[in-house]
Amino acid sequence: MQKIKLDAYDRKLLSALDMDARQPASSLGKNLRMSRSTVEYRMHRLEKLGVIKGYYAVCDQTRLGFHIYRLTLKFRDMDIEKESQIYEHCKKENSIVWAAKLEGPWDFVAVILAKDPYKYKEVERELMFKFGHHVKEHNASISLKIMHKPHNYLYTKQNNSSIIIGDSPGHLTIDNIDQIIVSELTSNARIPLIDLSRKIKLTSNAIASRISALERKGIIKGYRPVIDISLMGFQHYKTYLSLANLDHQKFRSIVSYLAALTNVVYITEAFSEGDLEFESQVERSSELYDLIRDLSASFRGAVKDYYVLLSFKTLDLGNKQSSSFTIN
Repeated sequence: MQKIKLDAYDRKLLSALDMDARQPASSLGKNLRMSRSTVEYRMHRLEKLGVIKGYYAVCDQTRLGFHIYRLTLKFRDMDIEKESQIYEHCKKENSIVWAAKLEGPWDFVAVILAKDPYKYKEVERELMFKFGHHVKEHNASISLKIMHKPHNYLYTKQNNSSIIIGDSPGHLTIDNIDQIIVSELTSNARIPLIDLSRKIKLTSNAIASRISALERKGIIKGYRPVIDISLMGFQHYKTYLSLANLDHQKFRSIVSYLAALTNVVYITEAFSEGDLEFESQVERSSELYDLIRDLSASFRGAVKDYYVLLSFKTLDLGNKQSSSFTIN
């Protein structure tokens, strides 16, 4: 497959959308010194090429009392038909909000939102009852804090903003209308207020006020495009680090070091087999191993071990707020 080449204006537009995808074309045009029609033409072109596959609201479900569980599976005696049955099961189970096929020590991951371990166990057990005879090994872990970073490796001018999920867990509640708004914005972050108004039967001003309140409460943390990095020749890897000889300051220094790297797009602190996890997007796996080697050299004795997963297919589970998550 021939790689898609982005010109300087495409890169500027993607950079502007990366952490603020809901801003109107007029604002984008003003900030980028393009006409509104040029912005709309270029966005439509990137969408048609498949570079932009959609837009989603980044929602922090931990503000509503949810925990972010990850269930990873290693398959045995698996065929395409059985894989399809597992994916269909995930699509029907409302608590499973994101899933992907992997390559490496694990074959599959599902992200499960649950307010307590008992609910999580119900979801896991139901899946294992149905498909456990095709599961060689499984593992559960919990994402505690997830840092979203821009795709700075695509841009000439670096964007230093970030979005943090899980930095302030709570037990907030929202009503049915807010739930619909969150669901709609997760499905399409650029949906116009007038379209939301028709769907929800509220005025545009009332909906705008509710969106602002959801943002102030930290339930909606931002809006991002779904960028198909494979079309530009990049692959998505997740690395689990086992660390040693740490104190609080050194741990935070490692996080800051990773956050400054342009190819690192997510950093996750989790209750898992690793002490720290990061996700990177590179053209060649050798770039990732160079990154890990440089990290080890910068913090001698800190990286005890690591392992790497390749995410090569995210599954479409429908509008279940799935795009707020990655392998996290």
